[in-house]
Amino acid sequence: MKLNNREKRLLLFALAVMLTVSIVKWGILPAIRYKRTFAVTYMKKEKQWQKTSMLLRNGQKYQHKLREEIAKLEELKSFTFSGKEIQVQLKLLETVDGFLKESGLEITDKKIEVEESETDNLKIVYYILSLNGKLEHLVNLLESLNNANKFLIVDKLIIRKGQASRYNDLKVNLRIKAINIIDEEIDNDGEEKE
Repeated sequence: MKLNNREKRLLLFALAVMLTVSIVKWGILPAIRYKRTFAVTYMKKEKQWQKTSMLLRNGQKYQHKLREEIAKLEELKSFTFSGKEIQVQLKLLETVDGFLKESGLEITDKKIEVEESETDNLKIVYYILSLNGKLEHLVNLLESLNNANKFLIVDKLIIRKGQASRYNDLKVNLRIKAINIIDEEIDNDGEEKE
């Protein structure tokens, strides 16, 4: 079978069209898609790298701030009581009773109350006292509480006149508040957590 010139040209044209379509479909279009996905992937990786480098730069700044905040927290912890609940109550009793002996006030009644706070590792301990004594003794006690190395708050102070025959005699109701930071390593039973 012999092809005439017109059929040869038509066949060559069809081959050229098929070859062009094949090259476009299997060569150029995948390359364009790959280039687009590569560009998108490259942009994502570049943004991720910029974020990472920014985080690394800022990480040192944040780490420095974190160290400063931890140091401040440790300094604040030195002013509060910390440990098991019973140990803290004993420390508070010893501290305040020492101040009471130095001041010369007479204790008529005392008790301790513990208040749970909203956070798990913090409790408020109240030392409630009924005292008799003179105004100067009360001033000495309040000054001792103010100068204590632990943070003790006079939460409530009621002063009444004592016996009618004694002008300088006072009856004092006093509530002292102390903060107990419970160590995270120690649970409520006093056993160390793992």
